[in-house]
Amino acid sequence: MAAVRYLRPVSGQTEALLNSDTNTNRSILARQIVEVKQGQWEAALNLWQVSPDGHFQEVWQANPAQIQLFPEDGVTFVAIFDPASQ
Repeated sequence: MAAVRYLRPVSGQTEALLNSDTNTNRSILARQIVEVKQGQWEAALNLWQVSPDGHFQEVWQANPAQIQLFPEDGVTFVAIFDPASQ
């Protein structure tokens, strides 16, 4: 399970910050490996970290290259199944 925040460049920003293949920037806020038991699973993700000055922030906000990007409103939660480990 992963929590992902999509980020986009601020208008007028150079193309250097963009991924040339997909033009998609994202930050993985948190992730956790979970086990499915009887068809159900549960995850508790911490989307925030504490900055050096004591404020809560997301991972991308601590990255100088990503701080120049604008966050999308929502957080996307992604669950990926690995059949090889089953």
